[in-house]
Amino acid sequence: MRTASTWFEAKLDRVLAEADKMSAIDLQKYYQQHANNKEWLQILSKFPEDLQREIIDERGEGNAEEIADLKRYTLKRNAPTNVNLRDLLKNKDNLETLGRVPQEILNIINQKWGTNAKTVKVYEQNPNRLLEYAKMDPATAKPSVMFDGEIGWGVGRFVAALIRGDKTMPVWDLRAN
Repeated sequence: MRTASTWFEAKLDRVLAEADKMSAIDLQKYYQQHANNKEWLQILSKFPEDLQREIIDERGEGNAEEIADLKRYTLKRNAPTNVNLRDLLKNKDNLETLGRVPQEILNIINQKWGTNAKTVKVYEQNPNRLLEYAKMDPATAKPSVMFDGEIGWGVGRFVAALIRGDKTMPVWDLRAN
């Protein structure tokens, strides 16, 4: 019989493995596999390796749509930067992004931050995953990716930071050219 602590440890192991899946991306192998897609590799190569892994995880096909989307952006700094969560909540696009998580999670965030976000369409079907992320040490979180002030990738990390009540969170800050 599995005890509560072994169940929690197994669950945490799964969450940690998922959270660290980007570290397992072999850039050299990826570049070899996509050697015929020169434009895509040129776009990837302008970013630091950790951000390349995030891009591959989120948009790894390198198709025409992904090329068109990413070639419009430049990185504001060559390293992640800490942004104030309260400032992120002032951006209406980030509030709309929060509308993709279950209302029970938004209720926690709304109470903690004095917001009034409402679920519009749930993309994250497992609220427990977000609550598990929130239990993790924020220092272990990979940076989210912000496009012109909107958290676009790593939304779960953003939500976890809000649940915890963090003051800031690390982001890769991309800006449209």
